[in-house]
Amino acid sequence: MAKRTQPAVRSILLSPLTNPFSGIYAAVKHRQLFLFAASLAAILSEFLPLLLSNVPFSLAQPYDAAAACIIMSCIFLSVLIAVVVASFFIRYPPMPVDPRSIAGAMYYVSQSHMLSDFNGISRFDAKEREQRVQEMGRRYFYGVLVGGTWRRMGVDYDMGPSDGVVTAYSGARWDSPPPMEPRGSREV
Repeated sequence: MAKRTQPAVRSILLSPLTNPFSGIYAAVKHRQLFLFAASLAAILSEFLPLLLSNVPFSLAQPYDAAAACIIMSCIFLSVLIAVVVASFFIRYPPMPVDPRSIAGAMYYVSQSHMLSDFNGISRFDAKEREQRVQEMGRRYFYGVLVGGTWRRMGVDYDMGPSDGVVTAYSGARWDSPPPMEPRGSREV
């Protein structure tokens, strides 16, 4: 969401991943290479203790089994190290508050225009709520929100050319220029 605006399915309707197996599925579905690599590394790390327990060779086990465990352990550890090294080169957007907490989520959506779209939508079940949000056809972003006297990072929808401005999205860089129309000046 920090790089470009996203439809609801790829942004606000995503549920957090609970295990690396669902991470693999989500990475393939949304074509996210680093998520795929991190999920694959997490899955490989599940099998690593089993392989490492067979690394010290003893006379009670065949040499081929120990050699195979050594080679596979080295491959798995190489993949894990590569993912850790790659994570240093991933550029993350600035996030002043942890979004995993309720207070953090409220920080990012407070003073957002998208809140008015969601009035009364909590009464619906999950499937109908998701369908209604998709029917709105909005594209959401994470970036700089600007009001009358305030400027902060947050999540909102892109107003686009239909609301009379070229775009409200100015990127997730704090030093980027403010949008053409201040976010707080629009009548709600």
